[in-house]
Amino acid sequence: VIPQSDIIKEVWMPLAKDPALDIDYYIWALQMYIASLIAAGVVPEPAIITIFVRVLCRQCKYADLFQFLETKFLPDSIMVSYEILREAEARKKTAQINRESFYHDIGALRNFGMEMLWRLGEKVQVVRWLLEHSYVNEALNICSRSNERGKWGGSMEYLNSDSISGVDFFDAALKACED
Repeated sequence: VIPQSDIIKEVWMPLAKDPALDIDYYIWALQMYIASLIAAGVVPEPAIITIFVRVLCRQCKYADLFQFLETKFLPDSIMVSYEILREAEARKKTAQINRESFYHDIGALRNFGMEMLWRLGEKVQVVRWLLEHSYVNEALNICSRSNERGKWGGSMEYLNSDSISGVDFFDAALKACED
């Protein structure tokens, strides 16, 4: 049995760098590889899912990505959620520069990344990511809902100054004003 990490390193990474490769065929082959792993009862490594997400985003195949995420074809992982969030922010910057109208896709990408982190129980990381990217109101809304219920999303994790400091909110607010 060949480890997934070796297949990623020896097959998928070199193929991605081949300029003569038909990208649609590459996407199809990646999809079939992931499906075969799942059918065999093997959880795909986050690295292969990250490659898949990256390729779909680079080709602006957001509808395909959303379908894979909605059907849970792509398993949740912290690495994948951060890749989705990174792609959303990168796309936001290029859309602003090029005056493109992909804001719906950007928002959907961000939501999928956040929801994946949420399902993984990384609730504090959701708020931290929002603050790092100057989404102060969204972070405050999440924290205020936490305080109203006493618990966040049914978990035992409280959002208080032990998990998110007031300084983080202040810094994010200053950064938002500068942008």
